[in-house]
Amino acid sequence: MSARLHLRTVGAAAFDEARTKRLGEVFGVLSSESVATLEDLGPIPDDAPTVVRLFGRANTQVMTWLGAKGRVVSDAAVLGFADGILYERFPTSLPPRAIAVTPAAFVSAFASAKPHCDTSAAAIILGACEEARVVAAGLSRLGFKRILVSDPEDAKTDYIVQVLRKRLFGIAIQAVSRSALTQLPNECSIAINLVGQSEDLFLEDVSYLNFLRNSASGRDKSGIWIDWTGATIAMGHADEISNAGSQIVSGDLIRAWRDVMLLEGVPGLIDETGRRPEALVEELLKTDPS
Repeated sequence: MSARLHLRTVGAAAFDEARTKRLGEVFGVLSSESVATLEDLGPIPDDAPTVVRLFGRANTQVMTWLGAKGRVVSDAAVLGFADGILYERFPTSLPPRAIAVTPAAFVSAFASAKPHCDTSAAAIILGACEEARVVAAGLSRLGFKRILVSDPEDAKTDYIVQVLRKRLFGIAIQAVSRSALTQLPNECSIAINLVGQSEDLFLEDVSYLNFLRNSASGRDKSGIWIDWTGATIAMGHADEISNAGSQIVSGDLIRAWRDVMLLEGVPGLIDETGRRPEALVEELLKTDPS
């Protein structure tokens, strides 16, 4: 059964277009459109709910853009970051809601992938972009109490660490300078790369994973590696990472859960498809978005 839904995507990178297309195919949406900025969004259809997926600058701009005409769910308000906007039309038209679902998507993705995850160790985020906000919140949901952050530019690291300290309570957030990254001991049980291919020198250092637990360190289980941007694979570092014995969790799996959870925010929509969320995630992953 086709879902009674309109899909809009704002600010997606070129590599995400295939993923957007696949989402429309799986849910059989009424209409789908991709635009560059929030200002480019046209009139929202009134014959069915609309889900707007947000990427890039739109994730943090949406609260200001909505202003008094919309609502911001508490998680999104605390993080200053939203994954999407929901426009509900039935039974009555409601003000649009900005929501953040990536933290919950981390939990569901790990529940389905079932990697060994030692949350008593540290986690490290590589890349001090705004997306680090929801990634850190996802790590917190998994149970991590200590999170390290490093970036090619130390000033960006310091900025995002200050942001995270104000928004995530009970979590120790620590900045790691660019020069200190290669000197870290293998104390992290998970590493998440948010850096793109343009930072090739930084990624060269990252590929050795000196900071990540591995079998040679005497631990029972190796650490977890998530390449959110796909940059290390594109640059040919996949063999080095594989040889380090890391457990790999696909960033696409987390993204698929994020998309399903966004659509799950529309009351009754998932039930209308006749499939469980887990089955919808599997369906989204059948086609390689690259």
